[in-house]
Amino acid sequence: MPRTLATILLVFVIAAALLLGSTDLAAQERPLENEVVFTPLTLDDPVTCMDMSEDGKYLAFSHQGESKVSIYDVLNKSVIASWDSPSPRSILWRNGRVIVGNKIEGTIHVYSQSKDWKSAGELRVPKPGIAHISAAQGRNYKNELIVTCHGEGTSASYQDSMIFVVNASSGRFKPISKAALASVSYDGRILIVQESFNLSSYGQITAYNYSEFLHRSGDARVLFKGGSRHQTPFAYQVTPGGYWIGGNKVFGGIPLTQLGDDMGDIVIADGSEKMVYSLTKEMITAHQLNAAMTHINSRRVQYPKQYAQDTGMLFNKWIDREYLLDHPVGYTHGDRTYLFLRPVKGGLVFAAEMPTFGATKSSSESIPARPAKPATTHPDEASSVKVQPLDPSIQKARSWTTADGDFRVEAVLVQFSDAAVVLRRSDNGKLIVMPPTALSQSDRDHLNSLE
Repeated sequence: MPRTLATILLVFVIAAALLLGSTDLAAQERPLENEVVFTPLTLDDPVTCMDMSEDGKYLAFSHQGESKVSIYDVLNKSVIASWDSPSPRSILWRNGRVIVGNKIEGTIHVYSQSKDWKSAGELRVPKPGIAHISAAQGRNYKNELIVTCHGEGTSASYQDSMIFVVNASSGRFKPISKAALASVSYDGRILIVQESFNLSSYGQITAYNYSEFLHRSGDARVLFKGGSRHQTPFAYQVTPGGYWIGGNKVFGGIPLTQLGDDMGDIVIADGSEKMVYSLTKEMITAHQLNAAMTHINSRRVQYPKQYAQDTGMLFNKWIDREYLLDHPVGYTHGDRTYLFLRPVKGGLVFAAEMPTFGATKSSSESIPARPAKPATTHPDEASSVKVQPLDPSIQKARSWTTADGDFRVEAVLVQFSDAAVVLRRSDNGKLIVMPPTALSQSDRDHLNSLE
């Protein structure tokens, strides 16, 4: 047989095998195109805590071991400023100022962006060990800080803690609680107090009217209580509204309850819009931040090799980092979304840049789910489809078989299109991606019935 003809036949056989899935379905487990790749930022010093500017253009890092603070430009991907600051830990960005809590002493240092990061003042509380600083956001910020201080040791958060309200203009302070942690809502109207967190099922969240609690904390009326069905992590808000994020959970409603099940291994909220991204070892999934946590789309995700095999080192769900109370951050600029994640140990920051889930131009960027109802076309982009979730009744495990009948697997339908079908195996949770033609006729008929 001539070499050219043999080569053509070989290519044809390989292509047919890939298309028809005539071998084990597991062989079809492969990354979706356009993976979201997290890589470590190149920083001079290990990071202790981080916070993002309210316009999403900068990150502020505290480097406690080196007594430094640095500023990272998100869009230009570079460190643009760095200066000395004594024992910095908790860090907060408000109104063009970076507010840094000193872990050793009870001091808070304020640095001004408009003054090239020169000191704009020093505040003081009568207890060392500043663990967390919280404040209202945007135009709701009125120069008031809620400062949580912990004593030494892992039990200090519920045995030796004190919370102060501090006026950032006058420097005046007032003790308001001995709870483990207090955080302010985005609009500054609600103060949530956590008596304990990540330690037991008793880590309940209690919400108060902010102003009332500051003036008479012991007699303040409880607005609502809530928390997780199991362990309640450090909770925070990123956007206006009634939703709070914590670890891999989203809370909402009154009483404050967890919406649905745990969302992957960790949740990153987008500071520019009401959207959150849930991460697992294999996937990143976008959800609208609403009562139904509407599923938008999913993509494959990739982490540095040493973390990809042991995601317990990657996702900070519990207290592994000794109450380093920051959280992952994300922001969308134009048609690009930027995500930043801190692993449990090592002082690293992982960053990823991706096309927005709402700006998908073609199926090469992701595999859109086939909606139960007709999709809605984006008004500015005729080729862009706004993906709706599959009906929950569809997302049940069933048996799927290859076209040749050689392989069968129990799996849940995740999403499908004319180009591809995505299944999640029931036995190990792995994703399977294949063309519809690789499935048996009965499975293809089942997919057609869902249209």
